[in-house]
Amino acid sequence: MSLIRALGKDLEARSDDSLRALFGARPDLISPAVPDFPALAARASSRVSVQRALERLNRPQMQVLEALHLCTNTDTGHSVSAEGLCRQIKGSSLTTIEGILASLQELALVHPAAAPHGTPPAGDNSFYLPVACLKDVVGIYPAGLGRSYTELVRLQPAFAQRAVQLVSELHGGGFAIQDATTPMEAALALQHWTSSPEAVQAILAKAPERTTALLARFRNWAMGAVPQAQRKA
Repeated sequence: MSLIRALGKDLEARSDDSLRALFGARPDLISPAVPDFPALAARASSRVSVQRALERLNRPQMQVLEALHLCTNTDTGHSVSAEGLCRQIKGSSLTTIEGILASLQELALVHPAAAPHGTPPAGDNSFYLPVACLKDVVGIYPAGLGRSYTELVRLQPAFAQRAVQLVSELHGGGFAIQDATTPMEAALALQHWTSSPEAVQAILAKAPERTTALLARFRNWAMGAVPQAQRKA
């Protein structure tokens, strides 16, 4: 199911009061009038409308939305739950994250989605995806972080060719990472594996001596300069 269609279904299921609240918060959605919910979803997903909505968000809402963007992939439908987001946002509580996600859903900036493939059943856990154009609005470095592994696989052919081998080497080295046979599977495996601070600390413990100092150069922004860098031929 396309993201716009999924958002349209979410909007169609809303009460009149919920729709009135949405139009009050995002008045551009009803001017001019739209004929149906698919058209409303398409307008709510447009870059200009989403940009306007983001300008009205408070800091916690923006932080959760950026974290949601970083933890999901709208191209593959890889969603995330409130519990998953809570693990990524230091100092947050599940109740707070659920409340912020509910407010973002009310604004039609996120919508419910199916759990990622292979995710074990987890009771009443709901999963979410952001509107499709969010990645264009927040830019390529949300929260000051670099591109996700899935984006690198899609945009960097050299990394895509190396990704499967990288996962195989990590797996062979005893690291708890899922095996992969395609670049996208490798990207998702790397993304899931590095979402655990323990996994990152484990590999840093075996990394060359100056690795931590090198990574510190990227603490505040995704781009940095490394003097006298050498690349293997």
